[in-house]
Amino acid sequence: MGKASQRKIGSKEPTRVLQEIDFPPPHFLTRPLSVFLLLAVLATLIYSNTFSVPFIFDDVPNIVENPRIKDLRNFLDLSGSRYIGYLSFALNYHFGNLSLFGYHLINLIIHIANGFLVYLLVRLLFQTPSISRGDWGETDRASWIALATALLFVVHPIQTQAVTYIVQRLASLATLFYLLSVVFYLKGRLPSADVRNKFFWCVLALLSTVLAMKTKEISFTLPIMLVLIEIVFFGTLDKERMVFLIPFLLTLLVIPFSRLDVVGSIEEGFAQQTTVLSRSEYLFTEFRVILTYLRLLLFPINQNLDYDYPVSHSSFEPSVLISLLFLLTLFAMSVYFVFVSSSTWLSLAGFGIFWFFLTLSVESSIIPIWDVIFEHRLYLPSVGFLMTLSMILFGGIRVKIRDKAAAILLLGVLLVFSVATYKRNIVWGEELTLWQDVVTKSPGSQRGHNNLGAFLSKKGELDKAAFHYSKALEINPRFAEAHHNLANTLAKQGRLEEAVQHYLQALQINPGLAQARERLVMLI
Repeated sequence: MGKASQRKIGSKEPTRVLQEIDFPPPHFLTRPLSVFLLLAVLATLIYSNTFSVPFIFDDVPNIVENPRIKDLRNFLDLSGSRYIGYLSFALNYHFGNLSLFGYHLINLIIHIANGFLVYLLVRLLFQTPSISRGDWGETDRASWIALATALLFVVHPIQTQAVTYIVQRLASLATLFYLLSVVFYLKGRLPSADVRNKFFWCVLALLSTVLAMKTKEISFTLPIMLVLIEIVFFGTLDKERMVFLIPFLLTLLVIPFSRLDVVGSIEEGFAQQTTVLSRSEYLFTEFRVILTYLRLLLFPINQNLDYDYPVSHSSFEPSVLISLLFLLTLFAMSVYFVFVSSSTWLSLAGFGIFWFFLTLSVESSIIPIWDVIFEHRLYLPSVGFLMTLSMILFGGIRVKIRDKAAAILLLGVLLVFSVATYKRNIVWGEELTLWQDVVTKSPGSQRGHNNLGAFLSKKGELDKAAFHYSKALEINPRFAEAHHNLANTLAKQGRLEEAVQHYLQALQINPGLAQARERLVMLI
């Protein structure tokens, strides 16, 4: 790898000389402060309808009913791999109790900061030796690519689940520290940094790495990402650089040891939400899921909180084989782009694909998680995908269309994505619209029907609630919570014999369901 990377450092072949850009970005958009303000204004506009979005789904056990966040003294103990994320919820609670505005405001600020960090990341990559010694470096084209990546990241509809869904701050905050670490590392590694500044930036990078690890497990790939950056953008990975990277590689122990404090074993820590799926079933399913993720990034249509996603049981299923073949081809292309091709834009595009696969690997590989697909899992991987997309738009197809046309196309995509994000946030505005959206798009979602029934029951619409609980039980007759909820509804309707039967079934499936036992005793 090192030799291949070294071959790319230096001037490009004459046939690959980059054409002059014919439509430079407006001058004010080449200044970081102006870019930050633009991102902040855009994000605030498209998320302006989210500040009253209620606590939904996992928000309730993790925030509303979580006793730990209601006393800051609980955080004197630093254990737990998600310590920083829950500390942020505790600070929200300390200063504003359960005021929705404060939680959503912090989520939005994190999203804006991440958008700006994406911009800085891309600009810094263009200053690395592999790029700056070629025909790119600090050019107008580099400005367009950095700006496009950041703007697409901020307005993309797929980000709504990580921003509007309060508890998924865990994903966006981990991304914040992940990006900070990479940006600080690049600042310290650039030739322009003196020895004292190098040490300063690298200490900040190391601190950010630890904070990322203590926010969410998706940060586990961060030290590996830094090694990849060394190889791709600095050309060598000699003994001196490896010694420098050792402190970052040691942070790989942070998450396993943090989880040991909580559950007693490293494996249980990584798979706290392990399903009845085997590792192979989960992996086969994820091959297809990753293709769905790519489709959502390109065409964010029919977004859904709770996908009714079928599980794959064999590697010989046609959909699994086709998905695997496509992913292997994409990965092989990225290897060629980064380590073989002499084209700078292909190298950067390939790195974006690497970023996508590497950052997605924690949640889409062999560690089974209860839900095989969730949109917020794309928040960090989308950085790499959108970097590649921007490279294609302003680098790869420059011989096909003029830069002005590329800028107009970008503007059109940003407008469509912004409207789609705003409209998606309307769906998140109420529990009713959100769960109706789920059962409409995923009629086989037992959880969707159960949660819609729970909302309708709270509103006194008992017949409709009973209907959706019954639908949930049609899908999964061993869904203890749905039996319990249906029993509660039947009891309110005076249908006591039916209620008793469902309480008994709930307890037969889950003997530890204390509320069902108490209410059964009351009825008997």
